Amino acid sequence: MKRPGYWVAVLILLIAIFPVPQAAAQQVCDTREKITDRLHDKYAEFQKLIMLAANGNMVEIFVSGKGSWTMIATHPSQPQIVCAVAAGDGFQVTDEVAPGKAHF
Repeated sequence: MKRPGYWVAVLILLIAIFPVPQAAAQQVCDTREKITDRLHDKYAEFQKLIMLAANGNMVEIFVSGKGSWTMIATHPSQPQIVCAVAAGDGFQVTDEVAPGKAHF
């Protein structure tokens, strides 16, 4: 297993390669307060990771104690709006690092 930073980089790469269609993005975008409140109240997810993507988006991962997770992104041109771009189950933090690879 790889460190969380590795998986975050992989998720960001996947989002860059397979962007969310505009119609789908409109359905999952709202104010930061509304999105994060829903993540807290409905899924018991809280911010675990925060990073800046190469395209300038702020990307955050919210995680629950049960392992569910949601990735949200904020574009610098609209900082008051966030969009949920990915979600899933099975979030884990590990310490394993591939030999000869950069440490995150």
